[in-house]
Amino acid sequence: MIPQKIFFTKGYGHGIKKILSFENALRSAQISTYNLVKVSSILPPHCEEISLEQGKYLLRPGQIVYIVLSENTKFYNASTEPTSIFASIGVAKPRDPSFYGYLGEFSGENEDLEHVKRESRDLAYELLISSRSKDLNLDIDTYEHTAYAFVNEKDKYTTCIAAAVFVE
Repeated sequence: MIPQKIFFTKGYGHGIKKILSFENALRSAQISTYNLVKVSSILPPHCEEISLEQGKYLLRPGQIVYIVLSENTKFYNASTEPTSIFASIGVAKPRDPSFYGYLGEFSGENEDLEHVKRESRDLAYELLISSRSKDLNLDIDTYEHTAYAFVNEKDKYTTCIAAAVFVE
């Protein structure tokens, strides 16, 4: 199976248990009704990017769906608390659709949002460039999809996710 379409989504959730926090992040990203299978980070050639709404229209609840997933869950601890967490998918996509691209998963805590976005794009770019012959000169577009949230004492757990969702 080589996916023909892809969409991106992101979300965050809080919960008194880790699994509830993760489920709430999936709900926030609107992908909680699918059976998600994590795959590695190659963006197939000729894979068309569609909107979240278009992607959801093509999928059915319970369907097995392949995704590249960046996730980060933190437990609130007053003595060693991260104040913010993030999960990001950087995209490096050659302008020539006959070449494959890369999706870079990047996550962490306590970073400035603009720095996170830049690092996420740079990571995807570096992954793509390092996989190619030095002789190949590609025009490449980079962008990212980032979830960013603040950890809070009330809910104990906070989860951020960013996902690239493949559609046949």
